[in-house]
Amino acid sequence: MSVNELFEQVREYQRTIELGNTTERLLDSLDFKKVISDGLLKQGITTLALDLANCTKDSLEYTQIVREIDAISYLNVYLNNLIDQGREALPLLREAQELLNNEE
Repeated sequence: MSVNELFEQVREYQRTIELGNTTERLLDSLDFKKVISDGLLKQGITTLALDLANCTKDSLEYTQIVREIDAISYLNVYLNNLIDQGREALPLLREAQELLNNEE
């Protein structure tokens, strides 16, 4: 791998780590917890699950509720993936920086 490619890798790892850290700070925010974590991801999903239990599987309402549950699930998975990717990039960043130091 060339030095330029290593520099680009370092920059990419740094962006990934920063996005993961930013996401962690977001999740720790009291406002985020109140509106999203406690509101949407806990109470919202519970309400949707209860509503879903009262629908027939072939109804339009059932389909709409399942879509809402899917969307909430996607958001939760997306945020957790950002954090995981940031954590996984940290040792890769260190390794790339070591390679750069050895090239100099």
